[in-house]
Amino acid sequence: LVSISKTPPGEEPFDPKPAQAACKAHDEVGLFVYHLVDDVAERYLDLVDALDDEIDELEDMVSAEPPSVVGKRLRELRQDLRDIRRTLTPTRDAIHKIVDGRIELDSAEDGGDELFPRDVEIAFGDAYDKLLRSTEGLESSRDSLSGVRDYLQGTIANNQNEVMKRL
Repeated sequence: LVSISKTPPGEEPFDPKPAQAACKAHDEVGLFVYHLVDDVAERYLDLVDALDDEIDELEDMVSAEPPSVVGKRLRELRQDLRDIRRTLTPTRDAIHKIVDGRIELDSAEDGGDELFPRDVEIAFGDAYDKLLRSTEGLESSRDSLSGVRDYLQGTIANNQNEVMKRL
């Protein structure tokens, strides 16, 4: 098994050693792949939690910062949401194909074993569930961010009405 990961600038590279350490010497390579995917799924859950925290901070900024500052941060978070969805969705879909048996690599004609025996496919179900929770959490984050946008727009409209009354 060869794993390749792309590290964003300023971030720590992904370390596959914990996934390797979770396997025993006689485990199938598919189980190692499961541990890698499960770690990725956990990181998506953590990412969505961090995004929710940032959205909460943004909501607090609406009354304390100028609308231009809040609007800029709002646009950045919307782009972050799109970027996360762009990688999360295909990852979830690929794992679903393993869980339901549509992806099966084996070399049985060469006398080899299946890459994803039934017990490994079942283990992938746990990672798939985490990816589903991440997807649902991301949708919830999107709704929360829309609520902050509406709150900001309402605040701007309120401020404009106050100025108009003074004139």
